[in-house]
Amino acid sequence: MASRYVRLLDPTVLVASSSQAKEDVVDLGAYTTLVAHVRVLKAGGAGNVFLQHAAVNEVDAWVTLAGTTVALNGTGGVVSATNFLRYVRWATDALVAGAPVALIDIVAKE
Repeated sequence: MASRYVRLLDPTVLVASSSQAKEDVVDLGAYTTLVAHVRVLKAGGAGNVFLQHAAVNEVDAWVTLAGTTVALNGTGGVVSATNFLRYVRWATDALVAGAPVALIDIVAKE
């Protein structure tokens, strides 16, 4: 079984209602499972980071990938998903506060 490692998000200060730039999203269409390790390097006061997926890399195509939300006021966590569409990116909700710093590593498996 082949796998692929991707650093989806380098250590970054996250802000409310943001998402990964269109040119930086990841094409995982050849894989059936993904496991994401979200590390919160500096906890914030509130908010969440989560993964989104889309069949096409277009602005209005993104939907939240169920079960991939991680609170930014803790230390992070590991989430996994199957049955996702071709493209994957990170996004934050409108509640992010306190300048949290996080990074996201993904391992995708066939």
